[in-house]
Amino acid sequence: MKLSKAPRLIILLLTFVVIMSFASQTVMAQAEGIIATAWSPDGSKIAVSGVSGLLQIRDIYNQPIRTLTGLSSSIWAVDWSPDSTKIVTGSDDGQVIVWNIATGQQLGSLIGLGNYVQDVDWSPDGSKILATGENSDTLFVWNASTFQQLASINAGNCYSAEWSPDSTKIVAGNGIGYVNIFSASLGNPITSYSVDGGVEPVSWSSDGTKIAGGVSDIVNNTYKIVIWDYSTGTVSATYSGHTDQVSGVEFSPNGQQIASASYDGTVRVWNVATGLQIGSFTKPQSFTTSIAWSPDSSQLAFGGTDATLEIVAAPVEPMPTPTHTPTATNTP
Repeated sequence: MKLSKAPRLIILLLTFVVIMSFASQTVMAQAEGIIATAWSPDGSKIAVSGVSGLLQIRDIYNQPIRTLTGLSSSIWAVDWSPDSTKIVTGSDDGQVIVWNIATGQQLGSLIGLGNYVQDVDWSPDGSKILATGENSDTLFVWNASTFQQLASINAGNCYSAEWSPDSTKIVAGNGIGYVNIFSASLGNPITSYSVDGGVEPVSWSSDGTKIAGGVSDIVNNTYKIVIWDYSTGTVSATYSGHTDQVSGVEFSPNGQQIASASYDGTVRVWNVATGLQIGSFTKPQSFTTSIAWSPDSSQLAFGGTDATLEIVAAPVEPMPTPTHTPTATNTP
């Protein structure tokens, strides 16, 4: 997914920095911090959105291709259409907008949410778009071609949501310790998992067998990534290491790794099979707000409140050391 959302506290903090500091380039960069990041399915472009209407398309060398204009509010979520020709954005003025990347024009506005948009996601089959809002118990689904609302689902204090790989189900994380799964066509609940702490980012593995959630228990100061087996609902793994709120969780497209982002300024990468951390990246003096994998799972892009987008090679795990079997010899 594309992105993960930073709390409103970050915006207030950035505003405070701008007001209380000299108008330097560093301050201006902070005032345009990146909140969401999404890599296009064709692998050629990266969309970033953020504070004060920041919405930009960059190439894989991190060079700007196009800046999309027309919004002044902060854009908290962004995602690509499966054919990589359009993006959908969600902003804190309640707007969910579909954009044409080639022209930079707005193609349509999705009506219904009405409050600060927390997450957006385009279905893998290209037919539908979902969005969630702050302080809203409702998850909205629209037709991606006609922009007509198809469903409103009671998702209970929903922070984030993502389509299943086959576009038939939706997983939603919420702030009171639940991961809920719904039928995309009917909106009916299918199952629910509980955990101690709020679940903000969620991610579905590409084969549909696992669901990951970033769990932040601020009261007890514990921050972790929890993996559930979809078919049984049992926890199959828990990854610990972050020291602040988990802002992003993404399975790699090949399903072998998970990347997590945190307000502790780090991105950590985990091996799904072993549960071991195999790499980490740091953004000093910055909240890390969003992560995105390249479609071939070879690279990661991540952004933060320092307004810089980092593109790095994904960790390469060392080959296992061969076990040497001694050769028997005859003693003369």
